[in-house]
Amino acid sequence: MELFNEDRRMAGMEPLEADFFGLHYGPVVLGDMGRNRLEFAIIGNTVNEAARLEGATRDLGTQAVIREALAARVLAEGHGKMLDRWDAAPALHLKGVATPMPVRVMRYRLTADIPAPAQSGGADAGILSPRRNPVFNQSCHSAAMG
Repeated sequence: MELFNEDRRMAGMEPLEADFFGLHYGPVVLGDMGRNRLEFAIIGNTVNEAARLEGATRDLGTQAVIREALAARVLAEGHGKMLDRWDAAPALHLKGVATPMPVRVMRYRLTADIPAPAQSGGADAGILSPRRNPVFNQSCHSAAMG
């Protein structure tokens, strides 16, 4: 995660703190929701698919997965260097998603307990789906959209 955060700092972004995450790009609905107890929430297919991507990290042997559409957007905005440490992976068949989703996986691993990848090849928001870090969950909105 240190190398990933170093890339983010060099790009002028805040570092992230998470064990596993999925990044996705697409439309979302966000705001305060609820009647008696307001709670800030982000909902939509983009959020659901980001959660599915995050859930695929163990199967892919990586700590992070991004959708290829996000990588294309990064390239289109002239930030291709940020993708230097991401490798193409076989398209994922995600629950609730009709077509296989092309993805990239983070090349470096953060801990020894995560196996190496089995195979790797060469209103819009970036959504993060944290698995085990409640502090990260509170800050992911600004990190994802900032």
